[in-house]
Amino acid sequence: MGTDLIELKGVGPALVSKLEKLNIHSQYDLLFLLPIRYEDKTSLQQISDLVPGEKVLIQGTIVLTTVVYRGRRMLISQLSDDTGIITLRFFHFSKQQAKGLAK
Repeated sequence: MGTDLIELKGVGPALVSKLEKLNIHSQYDLLFLLPIRYEDKTSLQQISDLVPGEKVLIQGTIVLTTVVYRGRRMLISQLSDDTGIITLRFFHFSKQQAKGLAK
């Protein structure tokens, strides 16, 4: 792979100038340019390691699903992995979503 940005199809001198202002000087830099709000969705966390307020990806088994009415309709599910159980609470859901989690 060439390193000069100008070698890329559709990249002219004006775009190269804009990219250099963003500290992007090579095709390698451009390849690893990530959005500001990039979230790594490849790393699974265990329930016991969760910290309130963090955005994480967890995987487990649904052990309980129920619809309750406490002023408004809520779908409550419990997700379990080898390290613990977490309660998931959904306020806006369809019947299909409730059925899907109940299986």
